[in-house]
Amino acid sequence: ADRRLADGSPGAAGGTPTMNDRFQSERCRRRVNSLPSYLVPVLASLSEGNGYKQIAAELHLSEMTVRTYIERIYSRLGVQSAVQATRVAVAAEVV
Repeated sequence: ADRRLADGSPGAAGGTPTMNDRFQSERCRRRVNSLPSYLVPVLASLSEGNGYKQIAAELHLSEMTVRTYIERIYSRLGVQSAVQATRVAVAAEVV
């Protein structure tokens, strides 16, 4: 089975972690750990598939604030979409 890592590179066949997998996971963990603590719940909610309105309601924030926070998350993680951000969060074992 082909497994893709957060950066889109292939993982090891059969799900056995390779040295590169561990390196990528650690790299993702460092990126997520660089996020300010107020952005982590937003990333977690985004990773659950919630939209801006749902995140705003769940975290008692305005929708505009959620949009701004998600832009900051994308920028800090070096990604361009919720799917990519989720992959980084999963690889970092945050969600």
